Parts: sequence; C-alpha cells; structure tokens
Amino acid sequence: MKKIISMVVIFMMLINLGCAFGMENETPFSKNNEISLPSGIVNPDYVDYPDGTVDIQIEPPITDGTTIPDDSRSGIASAIWDIGLRIGSYFFRTAGNIILDVATIAFGLTEAHVNKNKGASVHLYHSYTYRNKVAKVYNQSTRTWKTYVIEGNREWYRHEFASFAQTNGFTATASVDFTADKGYPPIHVDVAPHYYDDNWIRNMAQYNYYFNRGVTEEYGWR
Repeated sequence: MKKIISMVVIFMMLINLGCAFGMENETPFSKNNEISLPSGIVNPDYVDYPDGTVDIQIEPPITDGTTIPDDSRSGIASAIWDIGLRIGSYFFRTAGNIILDVATIAFGLTEAHVNKNKGASVHLYHSYTYRNKVAKVYNQSTRTWKTYVIEGNREWYRHEFASFAQTNGFTATASVDFTADKGYPPIHVDVAPHYYDDNWIRNMAQYNYYFNRGVTEEYGWR
C-alpha cells in the first residue's frame, strides 16, 4: 500500500512540474487577448515610417508570351547563307549565322555538320518584356503604401528559328530564345523618360501625394 501511495505522489509531482514549464513557455496576452510584448520590444507587425516616405522598386519582369515575326529566308542553304535578316534597325544577322546559332546552341553541331547543298529555312522574331519601376508613398495616418509614379521600360529580345539538312541525312529544326534569363541582353530598350532618374521619381511621387493628385505614368513605347 505504501508503495502505491509513493508512486501516486511521484506521478502528481511530475504533472505539476510539467505544468510549471508549460506556463513559462506560454505567450503573454492582455485582457483583450492581444499579444502583450515585454517593455522595450517593438512589435515587428507595426513598423512605422515618417509620413511621405517614398519606396522605389523595380517590379518583376512580365511578358505577354507572344512573338512578332520580323524577317525570313528559305532556299538552298548555300544560296541564302550570306543574305541578311533584320529586326527593324536594332538587329542584323545573316541566314548562315542564324543556322549556325541554332546548330551550335540547340544541337552542339558545327558548320561542318550542315549540308549547304540542301534546303534550309531561317526566321527571326522578337518578343517584349516589360519592367516597371514603381514609387509608393507611405501614409502614416492610415499605415498604408500607395503607388504615385510608374516608369515603364520595354525590352526587345530576339528569337531565331532554323531548319537545315545535316550531313548525316537528317533534318534538324529548332528555335533559340536570346533572352535575359539565358544570359543575353535585349537588342533594344524603349526607355521611359525618367526611368533612370530616381530623384525625379521621388519628388514627383511626393508631389502627387501631398497635393492629392493621381498616379504619374510614363512608358517608353507610348
């Protein structure tokens, strides 16, 4: 009997000890069930800024996913090899260069693998990628950010397609995307008037905010 009582006492002590540790790890709450932080600790959910603070950021690039046809040539590879293809006044490349671009990048081939006595076809396209620089102003009374300036750039990227006969007797066809995510710069950029002038953007954003104006939008292509 004494052994059973001793075991019960020890069990109760363990329960009380566990409750004590559990209470030490609980988050303190106020009467309204709101978090009550110890003195001197700032709640990270309530970061405040001076009224009229401007935040300028470049948004992630966007595209509509379409390509615009520019120039093309078809015929015997040797006959079209030195003919130039263009994307407006922004890009120039010969048909032979395009065939070799596709052969090298898409298949790891060289010029020796191209049968120039057979037919070939090359096409140039371009696509648009848009990059917006946005200025937002902080309203301290409402603790909100609102956009007051948008500066939009449009980047042009080339896309090359080629079909050609290989010396092994098989036709090869592929397209190559020369875009920034693959390490290639744009062939042209339609630049917004003040895209690279952060001082102008900041001043205009604050002007629009303090005088309760709308959003100033400037785009390089319109």
